[in-house]
Amino acid sequence: MRWDKVIVHKARKLRTGGRTYSEINAQLGVNVPKSTYNFWFKDLILPESYYKRIEKLNKKNFSKAIRAAQKINREKLMARIDRLRGKNKHLVGRIDKQTGKLLLAMLYLCEGNKYPSHQALRFGSSHPAMLRLFIALLRSCFRLDENKIRGELQCRADQDTRKLQKFWSKVTGISLSRFYPARIDKRTINKPTKKRDYKGVFVVNYFDVEVQLELQLLGEYLGEEGPVAQLVERLHGMQEVSGVRAPSGPQFTST
Repeated sequence: MRWDKVIVHKARKLRTGGRTYSEINAQLGVNVPKSTYNFWFKDLILPESYYKRIEKLNKKNFSKAIRAAQKINREKLMARIDRLRGKNKHLVGRIDKQTGKLLLAMLYLCEGNKYPSHQALRFGSSHPAMLRLFIALLRSCFRLDENKIRGELQCRADQDTRKLQKFWSKVTGISLSRFYPARIDKRTINKPTKKRDYKGVFVVNYFDVEVQLELQLLGEYLGEEGPVAQLVERLHGMQEVSGVRAPSGPQFTST
């Protein structure tokens, strides 16, 4: 296509002034291909201001692209979280007292103090949901004597201990009158807490060795080779019934 010389002249003048190809097209109301512009402008020397301006535009566009990508990734993540929550939410309704006791034993095996180094049930975490679940299962699976329960807050030096104790009392249902004095980590003095939502570590103490031993032994038994093998075999059988044949052992791929 042959272009009018007036268009060519105006385009070269705009380019010399530091305009981009898209800006020239917009200003002249044309749609000249990039290859044509390259031919028209091959002998032009662009001003230094053009390169500075292009660098600034590139940074701006890059930042805009990053923000757009982050937004898309956040939306994808939230969609995935919603899908996974919905996928397994029905399992909660299947938890009976026996299943709850197994969950309780596994929690204690992971985070509880073990006999004989500590001869009383003691379970600590900084995760409110985990503490809420643990104390709810403990009260559900055992007839507790509430007088044997003690709460203990461990926190940093710059935190409001009274406020945190009220928070954990609400989470666990343990009365403030059954709280030990808060334990402050002296290593944190003059060191500001960086995580705003950090509520310290809360420890549930229950002074009954028999309950401690029962949970500890059940958790340890679940982790032994025999029960694990039985569980795996039963799960494989369930998969085969549903039409999915599970591998009988470790699978190795030759290279």
